[in-house]
Order: sequence, then C-alpha cells, then structure tokens
Amino acid sequence: LIAEGFSEQGAFERAKEELKFCCETAKYADLQERFAEHSENRYPTGYESIGLFYAGFISFGLSIGALAGFLGSGGREMFLSGGWIDTLFGVVVGVIIGLGMGLISNAILVLKK
Repeated sequence: LIAEGFSEQGAFERAKEELKFCCETAKYADLQERFAEHSENRYPTGYESIGLFYAGFISFGLSIGALAGFLGSGGREMFLSGGWIDTLFGVVVGVIIGLGMGLISNAILVLKK
C-alpha cells in the first residue's frame, strides 16, 4: 500500500479495515466459538487434579499396605528373617487398592463435567 502512494498511517488504517471485514464473517465467528469450547473442554487443571488423586491414593495405599504387611509379619525381627515377603505383599495390595480408588475418583470427576 505504501508503494501505491499511501502514507504509513493511511496504509495501516486501510489494512485494518480490510482485515476487520475479513474477520467479521459467520465462519470466523463459528471458528472462535469452537476454539473457546475446545479450550474449556481441554483445560489442563482437570487432568492435573486427576493425576493428583491417583498419586495421592497410590501413595496412601502403598504406605498403609506396607505398614499392614510389616506389622502382620511380626515386626522388625520377623521382617529380617523372611517376613519381608509379607510386607511386599502388603505393598502390592495397597498399590492396587490405591489405584482402584484413583479410578473411582477419576470417574467421579469425569461424570461431574
């Protein structure tokens, strides 16, 4: 536009008007609406909270399972003489229970949306 003899300010104003006309179509409005809807549905906070639920429940299950297995095997003396397998079993069961609780919380969060 400047090569056609317009001043810099005049070229800017004309380009602004042309772009404004191009952007104010029904297709543009539909695209903006779809983008806003997509942004609402894909907000990372929801996924972050689901991950925190999984991590929290798995950690909780792991610690409770390890403690139950350790105490169920007879304490420190039995742990050192072969009772560690009971603690390991408790850890595995605790992690599975924690994972199950994480799945339930995931389902609840998804159903609320």
